[in-house]
Amino acid sequence: VHNSLESMADDHGGAWLGALGEMNDTMKVVARVAYEGEGALFDRHSRSIAFQLDWFVKNELPFDDLPGGDLVRQGIVDLQAGEETIPALLVSIAYPRLSMLPLTLPGPIGGQLPEHRLYELLVTTEGDGAYGRYNSLIRRMVSFARAASRLGSFVIPRSTSSCFSGRLLLSSTDRLRPMSNEDQILRESCGLFTWPAEALVLTGADRARFLHGYVTCDVKALEPGQSVYGFVTDAKGRILADVTVLALDDALWLELPLGTADAIQAHLSKYVVADRVEMSRLDRVVLGLVGPRAIEAVAAVPAAVDRHHDIEVGEIAVRIHRKSEVGEPLFTLWVPADAVDAVRDALRADGVVSDVSLDAFDRLRVQVGQPRFGVDFGPENFPQETGIENAVSYEKGCYLGQEVVARIHYRGGVNRHMRRLRLSDDTPLEVVGKSLLLEERAVGTVSSVVTTADGQRLGLAVVHKRAEPGARVMIEGGGDAEIATL
Repeated sequence: VHNSLESMADDHGGAWLGALGEMNDTMKVVARVAYEGEGALFDRHSRSIAFQLDWFVKNELPFDDLPGGDLVRQGIVDLQAGEETIPALLVSIAYPRLSMLPLTLPGPIGGQLPEHRLYELLVTTEGDGAYGRYNSLIRRMVSFARAASRLGSFVIPRSTSSCFSGRLLLSSTDRLRPMSNEDQILRESCGLFTWPAEALVLTGADRARFLHGYVTCDVKALEPGQSVYGFVTDAKGRILADVTVLALDDALWLELPLGTADAIQAHLSKYVVADRVEMSRLDRVVLGLVGPRAIEAVAAVPAAVDRHHDIEVGEIAVRIHRKSEVGEPLFTLWVPADAVDAVRDALRADGVVSDVSLDAFDRLRVQVGQPRFGVDFGPENFPQETGIENAVSYEKGCYLGQEVVARIHYRGGVNRHMRRLRLSDDTPLEVVGKSLLLEERAVGTVSSVVTTADGQRLGLAVVHKRAEPGARVMIEGGGDAEIATL
């Protein structure tokens, strides 16, 4: 193994990638092949392998070596002490994703959306600089979550049968599945993953009329079996969450970003007075199916985008919803919470469907220019800044925040826009959260970056209008990118 690795190193000019997030598949094999004591077998790769071993062998996160690790560490401490600090609010905002990591997390701060509380706190301390500071802090949390999740791109066997004298061995039955395999699944077959959402259900005779008044999309026009995408906005026209509304015969299902359902329910409940509407959490888990063979993975898929109906998967009733494509057909399955494992097993049974990670889906959506709430935009943004043009109806009439949103549309527009980034080859990999500079002035912050199968590096960012499409901007810390439209 050592000789093979040395040969491969020579073939690549000895240029072993040593930084977190830059590990190639061979280096991952090294981490899995053997581990002795507290160090790696090969000093040459000790830093990268140590990251892997901290994660998989010791089940600990190397906070000090991850971007934003200091904020996460302090936020956990502050939450445990019951203190509402900037780090505590950041951990609360990132709680859905951080809870998937091997961290012991106290409960997040409840009540009002932590995003809004953080922004209000920053206004008092930063004044006019609150927007930039908020963006910078959120991007650091995104960088932490992504860097930490990259450590989990494969699994080291923990059973005693795989261990001998402190050394972990790669067994013949436990093969490494590199991330490139996931990309191949999404290009050639069908990937299955947990959709990053949670849900509310609205019932009652006034449900459509009530919800219509608090979202940017036209709910009252929906017929059963149809859906519509939009934003929940506050009185100032800023985005509280994005939402997909599914109309059923006797209810509305609301698909919301992870970590927002409770806050949105509390927000909407404030406005229920004499309306005949009831609101509660929906006991369903949403799964994603994406890929060219997604249509054959389940029977009787909806014929058109934004349509949904009930089907059976493994004799379990689930609701399938057809979404806009991300270069490949995309569906969500709304599965009863107690039947998720059975549905997953049934979908994988014929070999068409394979599990993939959310990061693999993120690579698809960024390539087609599809931003995501909580990653690429959030409560500091107006709807027009997201670049999602079909999320707002300008004919539907009044809703909370409508006056501001309409004024922007008809009278002035916004100063910032969601843009695609084409990063140069020499740009460092870890640039999420870094500022974009035009003539030495900050014009935005990198929110997403992916590497495509053909080696292109693409990203997303909300960018000031000074940086027009075609402009070249410098990236804080090194590298540059070309601004492009979505």
